Amino acid sequence: MEGAARGISPKVSAFDGSWHRGDSAYSLDGSLLWQFVDLPTATGLREPSLAADGSHYAINSGNTLYAIDPFGAEEYHATLDEFVGLPDVDPSEPQVLLSTNGTQTHPSALKAVSAPERHIHL
Repeated sequence: MEGAARGISPKVSAFDGSWHRGDSAYSLDGSLLWQFVDLPTATGLREPSLAADGSHYAINSGNTLYAIDPFGAEEYHATLDEFVGLPDVDPSEPQVLLSTNGTQTHPSALKAVSAPERHIHL
């Protein structure tokens, strides 16, 4: 998998055992299952977080969170009002957590995206 060469740690899905990187998933034998190519920019997706149902959550190098279903189709995307860290999802919970970096004028924060409802909470 070339993702490891690019510094993206692959994640293993509890849903089906596939290996995921920011924009793609691979079977156990290393063959490509899907590649997400519907990005509006060429910035690519960073390291993903995976839910128990096989959903793949990744953020681009800007501030857009993408939810991708187990077959590589976009479920939704949400543009956030600031840059955030890597997504973190508890495989048993329907929320994606995103941290923000604090600055001298703005404190650090934790944002939550309710996955089924697609609502962003501060």
